[in-house]
Amino acid sequence: MSRPLFYETAKCVAIYLDPNLRLELNQRCPSFRCIHEAAQSIRIRNLKINSASFTINETTYRLGVLRKYLFENAPQSITDANAEGGIQYDVDKYGIPVIPDGAQTRGEGPGNEEILRRLKGDVLKMERWGGEGRPDYAIELEKRKLEILSYEMRMGNQFPPFDQFLHLTVTSDGNGEKLEILNYNQTLTKARNYLLKKILCVHGKVIIENIDIEQYVNYCTSLPLDFSSDFYFTPWKPYQRQIVRSGGIRTLLQYPLSIQADKLEVGSLTTPFRTLSEVLSILNGFLSKDVFPARIMKKLLPPIPNYRMREIHNRTTEFLCINEVLPLSVLLSITNDRVHLDYCSFVEEDFAALVRSLNDVRSPVGTYYSIGFFNAEKIPDFFNGFGALPGARRVPETRLAQHRESIVIPMVDDKELNVCCMNTGEEDEWYCGLSLIVKIKVQMRGTTQVN
Repeated sequence: MSRPLFYETAKCVAIYLDPNLRLELNQRCPSFRCIHEAAQSIRIRNLKINSASFTINETTYRLGVLRKYLFENAPQSITDANAEGGIQYDVDKYGIPVIPDGAQTRGEGPGNEEILRRLKGDVLKMERWGGEGRPDYAIELEKRKLEILSYEMRMGNQFPPFDQFLHLTVTSDGNGEKLEILNYNQTLTKARNYLLKKILCVHGKVIIENIDIEQYVNYCTSLPLDFSSDFYFTPWKPYQRQIVRSGGIRTLLQYPLSIQADKLEVGSLTTPFRTLSEVLSILNGFLSKDVFPARIMKKLLPPIPNYRMREIHNRTTEFLCINEVLPLSVLLSITNDRVHLDYCSFVEEDFAALVRSLNDVRSPVGTYYSIGFFNAEKIPDFFNGFGALPGARRVPETRLAQHRESIVIPMVDDKELNVCCMNTGEEDEWYCGLSLIVKIKVQMRGTTQVN
């Protein structure tokens, strides 16, 4: 037989309730709200945050923008987007992407007339070339035409034939989906913060074992409209002016951080591609104002005097990026399969020690280290160190393509170590700010052809 809980007893029970259940009770049971807020603390194992979604333990809250047509059936591309839970970027009343609050853009960018002209040229080329071999041709063409219509309505100050709503999808393992439709009167990020505040803003302490602030996905194009020869094969993305990131973007927080405050305790916080100020801004968006100031500490210790970073055993980040000048031997103590060093020093013994370590631990194919270099001055010494190892062979100059230098070193288990140097390209410049980059990869033997 079930028995009701008294107020003081209910506060103790609330501490150990799943935070997602606490939110549901808070929304559905008015008498529980004072218990939720007055509970001594709230405990969360894992919190993952993105710009328009977040996951608490095994429950995901996804926000999207739905478009509902007033007097006609929705186009197929809109129907498909609505079925997925809506688009996950903010738009104006015409469905045109808006620049996030506080973001800076590169230059003024083209005006509405110029964007419209280029979009029409895009559609004209698609119609002229036809859709042979493209099963999604009709959808891609429809998306571009709808974007043209949106700009024409905005330029003509017309009322759009649709309304837009905020769509919340709650997915939990084993419990299916719960849907809710709200008025779209605030940004997706603000709506996300509102939901998080409902869960986390309690009078007691917020205890979170792990926070993972994921890379924010840019659902819009960040490049000027450019109709190159292969544009036809690129999936459509709505046009948006290029957003300029902060000057400190190179300060990557790949180290887990711990946070201690009177009303907040975070065991481990990981976040790629963000500066500390950005992280604090995100946390301030949904935590109570009296949480900060707080003590923020790196989980990983700096190099000890003999430069052996024994304390680095970090598997919580897929890509560990270290923006300090460290010796090459630091790689011997890091267990991540993907590591980037902004710059490194080295001695003759480091090269043999690295290969020996990779062999001893049977490093898997795909293990990938990269190192930035200011200029080519130290590149010959670096490659001579690897080139002096037993069995090392240089790739012929005619096979180097974009590589300046490349060496292949045999390893155990029919594997080889490929060490190559190249100019830092577009695919690497987001994490490597130097002009040259050396890549060290474990691959199957014979992958790189040598003499």
